[in-house]
Amino acid sequence: NDFISKNPKFNETLRISSTFGLDRSIYATQQGWANNIKVDRARLREQDQVITGNYSYTKAKLLDKKYLEQSKNADFVESEFKRFEDMIDFFKAVEVYVKENPNSFWAFQEIVRQATDSQKHFSRASFPRLVYEVDMETGQPIADIKGVEEHFTPQNLVATLLLGGVKNGYLKEDIAKAVSMQGFISKELDDMVNVKYKKTPPDVLLDRLEDIITGKLKLDQGLASIIRYTESDIDLNRLFYVPANKTLGEYFFGNKSVPVKVQKEMMRKLFSGDATLERMKEYGEKYEKTTAKEAEAFKSNKDKSPAVVKASKSNKQLLNNLNNYDKALRNARNNKAPVKGISVFDFDDTLATTKSMVGVTMPDGTETKIDATEFAKTGEDLLEQGATFDFSDFSKVVSGEPGPLIAKLDKAIKKFGNKDVFILTAR
Repeated sequence: NDFISKNPKFNETLRISSTFGLDRSIYATQQGWANNIKVDRARLREQDQVITGNYSYTKAKLLDKKYLEQSKNADFVESEFKRFEDMIDFFKAVEVYVKENPNSFWAFQEIVRQATDSQKHFSRASFPRLVYEVDMETGQPIADIKGVEEHFTPQNLVATLLLGGVKNGYLKEDIAKAVSMQGFISKELDDMVNVKYKKTPPDVLLDRLEDIITGKLKLDQGLASIIRYTESDIDLNRLFYVPANKTLGEYFFGNKSVPVKVQKEMMRKLFSGDATLERMKEYGEKYEKTTAKEAEAFKSNKDKSPAVVKASKSNKQLLNNLNNYDKALRNARNNKAPVKGISVFDFDDTLATTKSMVGVTMPDGTETKIDATEFAKTGEDLLEQGATFDFSDFSKVVSGEPGPLIAKLDKAIKKFGNKDVFILTAR
């Protein structure tokens, strides 16, 4: 009550962050808040409130088209940064209040801790929404791929950093700004980050935090968090950076030609102080010229090569395929070359019969199951009608029985061994 009376603009910030469930939040419900927080309502109405809206930018785990349209507005980035400034102002107000009321610190600790249980909590919602994943080939947002709203530095670390500043009398807002932004990424990229850095950023960032404060490491707000992604072997050209209207690959290197391995190496140099943003762009320019020459050479080599290797995607692959092609021709012309053969068997209804079923969900929500034979006959028609399929049954063998060719498989193994016997299956 006392804190809100002195800082009325944070009333809605705290109400939303403290009323999201009976077992998960301090005040549980709106009524619980009203029963316990007794402040001058007239004064609240006179005060503009901050961090109050729904800042979600996904629907059913897909990137929200409304957010994409908003991100094109001239004032979008400014408003995103303003929301984060409001959070910094909140912690500054808490710092002043705790100095006067030391025994109140525990209450703010509890409020910050609740962020793990609510997407609407102010310490989550305040992170600027500056990035979304794009398709590498088209450059368009991955609007039809499910993903997550990801804080590029775990939000609890930033909130804990700021709360620690409240306690110690030194609010490290420069660090908080440098590492704080969020964006939409696919489950694929999220899993790549979570292998090593689910809860913490890489050491190469932690080692440079003081340099952020002193200004030795200067990056636009939020971009210090990107090291977490390059260290996870994520291509920066998959991440569109709204403030610059370009991918992060283009932002750091000036173009999209720099491969992931080199991006990782150069970002480490940036964070270690061995490279500057200007140096990285120079490197990107040189790499682009080299890539262009390689592409020209590849096209020339590919045009002169036999059709059997024209599917090659690079000079390296083309040379490897040509070597294999040449080796195959030499063996074919060699009358003394050993004769080789293989035995290839299908699995379902050939080596074994199973009761695995394909789940079918129609656009109206109707769910049925069909067997593999029926799927082969009707699958294409069902797909045109908008059906989605669940093949999880085929990750295991359900009620398996020997099929009509199991005896032939056994005979082949006894005669030739199992070295050149293969089972080909869509499972």
